[in-house]
Amino acid sequence: LRIVGTELVQKLFSQDERLFSGLGGFLPKIARALVDAGAVEDATTVEQHQQNLLPLWELFREFGSLGVAYAAANHLKLSNTLPPLPILPLAECDQNRVVAALASLDQ
Repeated sequence: LRIVGTELVQKLFSQDERLFSGLGGFLPKIARALVDAGAVEDATTVEQHQQNLLPLWELFREFGSLGVAYAAANHLKLSNTLPPLPILPLAECDQNRVVAALASLDQ
Protein backbone atom coordinates (compact mmCIF):
# COMPACT_ATOMS: atom_id res chain seq x y z
CA LEU A 1 0.00 0.00 0.00
CA ARG A 2 2.33 2.69 -1.24
CA ILE A 3 -0.07 5.45 -2.16
CA VAL A 4 0.45 9.12 -1.33
CA GLY A 5 -1.62 12.15 -0.41
CA THR A 6 -5.30 12.34 -1.18
CA GLU A 7 -5.04 9.13 -3.15
CA LEU A 8 -4.25 7.28 0.10
CA VAL A 9 -7.25 8.80 1.87
CA GLN A 10 -9.48 7.97 -1.11
CA LYS A 11 -8.20 4.39 -1.10
CA LEU A 12 -8.86 4.20 2.63
CA PHE A 13 -12.46 5.34 2.30
CA SER A 14 -13.21 3.63 -1.00
CA GLN A 15 -13.55 0.29 0.78
CA ASP A 16 -16.87 1.38 2.21
CA GLU A 17 -17.52 4.68 3.94
CA ARG A 18 -20.19 3.03 6.10
CA LEU A 19 -17.49 0.94 7.72
CA PHE A 20 -15.58 3.99 8.82
CA SER A 21 -18.59 5.97 9.99
CA GLY A 22 -19.78 2.94 11.95
CA LEU A 23 -16.35 2.44 13.47
CA GLY A 24 -16.11 6.08 14.49
CA GLY A 25 -19.30 5.72 16.52
CA PHE A 26 -17.86 3.19 18.96
CA LEU A 27 -14.08 3.33 18.44
CA PRO A 28 -13.48 7.02 17.78
CA LYS A 29 -9.81 7.03 18.81
CA ILE A 30 -8.92 4.22 16.42
CA ALA A 31 -10.99 5.71 13.59
CA ARG A 32 -9.35 9.10 14.14
CA ALA A 33 -5.86 7.59 14.20
CA LEU A 34 -6.58 5.80 10.94
CA VAL A 35 -7.82 8.95 9.21
CA ASP A 36 -4.97 11.04 10.61
CA ALA A 37 -2.41 8.54 9.33
CA GLY A 38 -4.00 8.70 5.90
CA ALA A 39 -4.02 12.48 5.94
CA VAL A 40 -0.25 12.66 6.55
CA GLU A 41 0.46 9.95 3.97
CA ASP A 42 1.60 7.41 6.59
CA ALA A 43 0.83 4.29 4.58
CA THR A 44 2.61 2.01 7.07
CA THR A 45 0.39 3.13 9.96
CA VAL A 46 -2.73 2.93 7.79
CA GLU A 47 -1.84 -0.63 6.85
CA GLN A 48 -1.17 -1.54 10.51
CA HIS A 49 -4.57 -0.19 11.54
CA GLN A 50 -6.25 -1.96 8.63
CA GLN A 51 -4.66 -5.27 9.60
CA ASN A 52 -5.66 -4.81 13.25
CA LEU A 53 -9.22 -4.00 12.19
CA LEU A 54 -9.51 -6.85 9.70
CA PRO A 55 -11.65 -9.10 11.97
CA LEU A 56 -14.04 -6.20 12.54
CA TRP A 57 -14.15 -5.28 8.83
CA GLU A 58 -15.02 -8.88 8.02
CA LEU A 59 -17.92 -8.78 10.49
CA PHE A 60 -19.12 -5.47 9.01
CA ARG A 61 -19.17 -7.04 5.58
CA GLU A 62 -20.87 -10.22 6.78
CA PHE A 63 -23.59 -8.64 8.93
CA GLY A 64 -23.66 -4.98 7.93
CA SER A 65 -22.14 -2.13 9.85
CA LEU A 66 -25.28 -1.26 11.81
CA GLY A 67 -25.75 -4.64 13.47
CA VAL A 68 -22.08 -4.88 14.36
CA ALA A 69 -22.05 -1.29 15.64
CA TYR A 70 -24.99 -1.99 17.95
CA ALA A 71 -23.35 -5.17 19.27
CA ALA A 72 -20.04 -3.37 19.80
CA ALA A 73 -21.60 -0.31 21.44
CA ASN A 74 -23.59 -2.52 23.79
CA HIS A 75 -20.53 -4.58 24.69
CA LEU A 76 -18.49 -1.43 25.33
CA LYS A 77 -21.32 -0.13 27.57
CA LEU A 78 -21.88 2.86 25.30
CA SER A 79 -25.46 1.76 24.72
CA ASN A 80 -27.98 -0.79 25.84
CA THR A 81 -30.39 -0.80 22.93
CA LEU A 82 -31.40 -2.96 20.02
CA PRO A 83 -31.27 -1.86 16.39
CA PRO A 84 -34.52 -0.47 15.02
CA LEU A 85 -36.84 -2.92 13.30
CA PRO A 86 -36.71 -4.46 10.77
CA ILE A 87 -32.99 -4.85 11.60
CA LEU A 88 -32.51 -7.71 14.01
CA PRO A 89 -29.75 -7.87 16.60
CA LEU A 90 -26.92 -10.28 15.94
CA ALA A 91 -27.31 -13.78 17.31
CA GLU A 92 -25.44 -14.38 20.56
CA CYS A 93 -22.73 -16.43 18.83
CA ASP A 94 -22.16 -13.57 16.38
CA GLN A 95 -22.15 -11.00 19.18
CA ASN A 96 -19.38 -13.10 20.73
CA ARG A 97 -17.44 -12.77 17.48
CA VAL A 98 -17.78 -8.99 17.75
CA VAL A 99 -16.50 -9.14 21.34
CA ALA A 100 -13.52 -11.23 20.21
CA ALA A 101 -12.73 -8.76 17.41
CA LEU A 102 -12.88 -5.86 19.88
CA ALA A 103 -10.66 -7.72 22.34
CA SER A 104 -7.98 -8.08 19.68
CA LEU A 105 -7.71 -4.29 19.34
CA ASP A 106 -5.50 -2.09 21.47
CA GLN A 107 -8.14 0.44 22.46
